[in-house]
Amino acid sequence: MTGSAFEGGRFEVSEGAFGEGSCMLYDSNVERGVDRSALPPESAAIRHREGNLLLPARSTK
Repeated sequence: MTGSAFEGGRFEVSEGAFGEGSCMLYDSNVERGVDRSALPPESAAIRHREGNLLLPARSTK
């Protein structure tokens, strides 16, 4: 997934979703207040931090 914007919610990918010979491309996205705690650890085949803009949730004050 590339070039998208997300606000709130939870980004979840099961750790076994990308086995040998597959990869996950998640790049050039903007996230605001997205819960990323359910993403698998980065590896040679899985990249989800670099190249994305990760912003805190908007203040409700």
